[in-house]
Amino acid sequence: MSLVANETDNAIVITDKDGLIQYVNQGFTKLTEYSLEEVRGKKPGHFLQGAAHGSPHRGADPGCRQSSPPDL
Repeated sequence: MSLVANETDNAIVITDKDGLIQYVNQGFTKLTEYSLEEVRGKKPGHFLQGAAHGSPHRGADPGCRQSSPPDL
């Protein structure tokens, strides 16, 4: 399965029965800049949501937020 997971650019996270990360693919690392070593044993929501539920990307500016489209 990891062979297939590493052939996609999509982020793949595999957790155990308790929701703790056991595996992430290269697509996940490209998207978030977190390696498997950094996230193994953690719950995805704890670090992907961040303190203010901003972008999961490590290098993202926490002050940048997606805004609602303007009313037309």
